Amino acid sequence: MRGVNRGWAVCLAVLLGLAGDAWAQQEAQGTDFFIVNNGPRTIEQVFVSPSGDRNWGRDRLGRRAIGPGDNQLMRGTLQDGCQGDVRVVFDGGGQMERRNQNLCRINKMFFNSPAAESRRPHSPDITIRNESDDQIESVYVTPAGDRDWGSDWLARNEAIRGKARRQIRIGRVLGCQLDIRATFQSGQHVEYYNENVCAESTVVFFAPQPDGSPGGGAQRPQVERRPPDTGDSPQVGPRVETPPSAGGRDPDNRSAERPGVGPIGGPGGVRPGGSGPGPGGGGMRPPANAGSGNVMVVNAYRVPLRELFISPAAARDWGRDLLPDKVLVQPNDRYSVRVETAQDCQFDIKAVWDSDAEQTIRNQNLCNGRPISLVGPRPGEKLWTGTGFYVSRTGHVLTNKHVIYGCATVVVAQANGVNVPLRVIAQDPDHDLALLQQANASVPSVTFRAGASPLRAGEPSISLGYPIRELLGSLIVTTGILSSLSGGRGDDAQFQMQTPIQPGNSGGPVFDESGLVIGVSTAQITRAGNRAVQNVNFGIKSEVARIFMETQGVKVETARPSAKLSPADIAEQQQKSVLPLTCYN
Repeated sequence: MRGVNRGWAVCLAVLLGLAGDAWAQQEAQGTDFFIVNNGPRTIEQVFVSPSGDRNWGRDRLGRRAIGPGDNQLMRGTLQDGCQGDVRVVFDGGGQMERRNQNLCRINKMFFNSPAAESRRPHSPDITIRNESDDQIESVYVTPAGDRDWGSDWLARNEAIRGKARRQIRIGRVLGCQLDIRATFQSGQHVEYYNENVCAESTVVFFAPQPDGSPGGGAQRPQVERRPPDTGDSPQVGPRVETPPSAGGRDPDNRSAERPGVGPIGGPGGVRPGGSGPGPGGGGMRPPANAGSGNVMVVNAYRVPLRELFISPAAARDWGRDLLPDKVLVQPNDRYSVRVETAQDCQFDIKAVWDSDAEQTIRNQNLCNGRPISLVGPRPGEKLWTGTGFYVSRTGHVLTNKHVIYGCATVVVAQANGVNVPLRVIAQDPDHDLALLQQANASVPSVTFRAGASPLRAGEPSISLGYPIRELLGSLIVTTGILSSLSGGRGDDAQFQMQTPIQPGNSGGPVFDESGLVIGVSTAQITRAGNRAVQNVNFGIKSEVARIFMETQGVKVETARPSAKLSPADIAEQQQKSVLPLTCYN
């Protein structure tokens, strides 16, 4: 750890990242800031998004990494306003998050690696440092992952004034990894998640930018990252074999003050045979002898864990998601949740991973204190299906990244019942593309439309794919037009089409009326707010796909549009090039 024994002046410079450092002054502007790695583990991913945004977006490091003692400038982090959420992911698992950070004030953000704890140590006292003019009125400290913020750690009428500090004596065995929230006089919260206070016990807070101030903009609500399919954002094409998640993700009760809502399974929580009080409900306080403890779950699957439901074995529904909003439990990471076990020890557990794979465990005894290992679906289990198509005569196959995400094996499901395995060559997560290859293949491939023939809004489009394959079972042809030359929120890598697509179409080709590929089916909108939306579909433009494939040494055949063909002619010509794909665990 840097600067702990170098006196207060050096310690402040390391902790605060104020504008006094020459290299920060020279390079960091606006909401640019440096990520500084003060821990022994490499930072492999960094995500920055506007506070409350439902999507973390792309990894800001790309193929880079931040080694121990190194730093990296994050440029162009926010397009509007000052308030941002920051998440870093470490080599070997583990992540830290900081929410509602005032990136107009912060030039450096320092991270220590999560502690490797075999058992929970006694927590050190921590110092809260207020680097704002607005005073901090309350501070909450809990073990990382705890669902309840608990009581305010500041004594009555002892707010932390601006530019002041306050030591908080923990005096409890909370461990090294803590979640910390400070509430300012303005009512805004700033939060640290999974902070390693054993490595650095001083935590610095900047007040959120006031509304109407330069660069401030309107404050955004702090909401969950991954809502159910009810928003107006393009939804990645769902997989036909994956059952829908049990209920939508409720906002974490940390982000909406809900005193009185009890732990899961006890008074005020989910009761056997039904549901307890919902968000904002006046749940009863658990009795003094109620048994509650941290249940440790281990993500033993190869994909980050996105949702976790634990309910009494006799309950009729799963209740709320126990993972805090915006939190993904990385592979091999542990995560603790509080479950009320005073009335019953037997619980059902449902895990949903970021790939939509699921696992359900019934009648699990949570009173024995043993960690619960979440291993994912059974080996060899079919997870979902999608579509791909041959882009070279030597067996290269193009599809969506989300079609193969989390798959142990991807195969072409041939009509004769034989599964032909595919090898993953490359992925482009920014554009939801993946390139695979079939070994020892000599196959018919598609032809792409030449770049000299630009797309036009209103021109016909034809989709080929294998949607809802368990029910329909064959190649499906749909027709329509290109309704816009940009995708959701003006994404110029995509187009919008009124050519219908369904779950399972993902990764399939979109043709023009000459039978040339102009895009790859990728997503659809089914709802906008509370309103149902019909026939709003998106494809990835063919030139984006061609650039991706060329970086992998695959040069596709191209041609200019010529004679117009009927959809029936196109389907007959291309049916051997369009492939039903199946993902297996």
